[in-house]
Amino acid sequence: MNPKPSTLFMKKPLLLLHLLVVFSCTQRSDRTSQENSELSKSTLAIEYKKTINLNLDNKTSNWSSSIQYYEDSKNKYLILASTSTNSVQFYDLNGNLQKEVTCEWEGPESTGKMQSFLYTGKDSLYILNINTHRIFRLSDKGKVLKLYQLEPWKTDDYFTIPFAICAMPMEIVDDKLYIPGLPGVYYFKNPTDYLTKGKLTISLDLKTGEHIEQINHPNKEKFLGKNYGSDLLYAHRTFNPITQTFIHSFPGDHSIYSYTMDGKLIDTKELKSDYADDVLKEMANWASVDDSYKEYFHYLKNTIYEGLYFDKYRNIYYRLVKHGTNTIYSKEDVDNKKPIDCRCSLIVADKDLNKIDEIVLEKGVRHHLVVVTPEGLLILNKKNPQENIIALNLYEIKVK
Repeated sequence: MNPKPSTLFMKKPLLLLHLLVVFSCTQRSDRTSQENSELSKSTLAIEYKKTINLNLDNKTSNWSSSIQYYEDSKNKYLILASTSTNSVQFYDLNGNLQKEVTCEWEGPESTGKMQSFLYTGKDSLYILNINTHRIFRLSDKGKVLKLYQLEPWKTDDYFTIPFAICAMPMEIVDDKLYIPGLPGVYYFKNPTDYLTKGKLTISLDLKTGEHIEQINHPNKEKFLGKNYGSDLLYAHRTFNPITQTFIHSFPGDHSIYSYTMDGKLIDTKELKSDYADDVLKEMANWASVDDSYKEYFHYLKNTIYEGLYFDKYRNIYYRLVKHGTNTIYSKEDVDNKKPIDCRCSLIVADKDLNKIDEIVLEKGVRHHLVVVTPEGLLILNKKNPQENIIALNLYEIKVK
């Protein structure tokens, strides 16, 4: 029998994922030592335009794992999940809060603790609670309009954990909500089951409430029998509405994988960083690796892929890369949030996922929040962090 949910998944990988979101780093090499923001001289032109500061209230943390761009005929919003206030906040493109939808903790209209969201228009705010495996559709006033129950936690069988963040967003296509999933198998207890039984997507029919789990790890052969941590196996993904495909990217895999809406693999393609090793370093002392800090330190040392994003306005893709570091950090450094010398690069690919170029981004850019807008690509800037501001750099991107 598997452990209880608190030890099965939440205790380790979610703690690790929190560490990964709060911190990041990059490799110190000649290619990444540039201090200026002149990024590339090729067929690709990227120009920093401005920084958008989202002005927070005194209750809101300057940390969020989910961001969405939304526009209709009247409004353009940057929407954030605020876990500290259990609310979804709508900002204009000048960084000013326009409205807030609060999710109730308790009572008949409660959602419990919000993990992520998707907004598709008036009275269509979808809230994910991973503790109860529930999806709620809320009105713009925060009233629960509909509840969907996914498979509950299990202790003696396999199940899929719904989990959505910036690089793992929910999507609605033809009245079906596609929710990213993580295998409900504790990785360090049984890596083989994690890789072979684990499903990466839950498809929820919004009309009937029926749901199915689909898509196994397409790259299990690359990881089976090797000493990697679960942080290198999370399936980031993006959706291309033009081709109606989901494209999956994994932190520890140079390749990307395209799927139909019903979960059939249709294409595999390498989209490799110029700064990534051919073979990722395995973890030492496998028997004693079951430790979130050790797993995080292994993450710091490796150059890995943090997310894949489709730009429907320009019909191109972005793959964000976090570089590795040789700097040694202690548990106390992590607990005390010691600044980490961090660098990221950005791979840009054409509509067919052929690499155009890779650009090293300036210091301070982080992978935690990335969103595509008609004006360009917004990426979190943590160079000069402030408690009451979330700063997003806007880059205008042109392919010559």
